[in-house]
Amino acid sequence: MKLQASESVELKAEYTPAVKKEVVAFANSKGSVVYIGVADDGEVIGVGHADFVMDQLSSAIRDGIRPDVSMFTDIELLKIEDKPVIKLTIHQGSKRLYYLSEKGLRPSGVYLRTAPLRRPLLKTPSVL
Repeated sequence: MKLQASESVELKAEYTPAVKKEVVAFANSKGSVVYIGVADDGEVIGVGHADFVMDQLSSAIRDGIRPDVSMFTDIELLKIEDKPVIKLTIHQGSKRLYYLSEKGLRPSGVYLRTAPLRRPLLKTPSVL
């Protein structure tokens, strides 16, 4: 199974709290999937301590994004090439605009997904 990044798929070699930006961007856009444990070139690396990482990811989404987007996300553990990979599915949220709680509802906290890129929202509209 060869994965590649696209408008609706993001690949992350490892978990970092910055994945919240991807969650915000996808929830404010059409939704999508983030695979953690897969390099940018599609090579499956796997995730060490997957259960711990899944708990960190769940907490980051619940505590770090406003309004609460956790009901629009699914976190599951997959085996790809016999390696643990976390699949994070983000559905388009119904309470947009989503933003990073530490940045607030301003361009540095609001993101959109356009093409295969996450971009900060330069001007915060009232409704997307």
